[in-house]
Amino acid sequence: MRGSAERPAPGECGVNHVNAYMDQNVVRTAVSQAYTSNRNVRYIMEELQKGVYKNTGKLIGPQPIEIVARAMKDFYVRGGPFLQHLPDLEVERLNRSVLQYLIHDATQGVMAHDRYLKDSYTQPIPPDRPTNVNTKGSRQFEINRFL
Repeated sequence: MRGSAERPAPGECGVNHVNAYMDQNVVRTAVSQAYTSNRNVRYIMEELQKGVYKNTGKLIGPQPIEIVARAMKDFYVRGGPFLQHLPDLEVERLNRSVLQYLIHDATQGVMAHDRYLKDSYTQPIPPDRPTNVNTKGSRQFEINRFL
């Protein structure tokens, strides 16, 4: 049995982890229960992967649940007050905000990683060998013809 503090295996939603993270200073309502449901967390993870693929053409794996849970809680806390009689509408609004933030952040990470790989595979161009500007030994004593 997995404790709520342990990180879920890749591919698992980790709804218990999200719920444990959200339980800190968050009152359980119809909106919060729908927002942290297993189905919604899975939806956010899948849409995050699709959004990054659409922006970069690169496939990414499941993102760490801690990052997703932190973003979900931040937007939930900042997003209230909620219409409790329309939880689906509120969850959709929250999901749009969370996905916009997470997709932008993950896209920037993928692009930075691509730049790093490009720079690491490019051979550095060595500087030219320094030229000796010393004139010692290259001067000749000019003999005056009138002597």
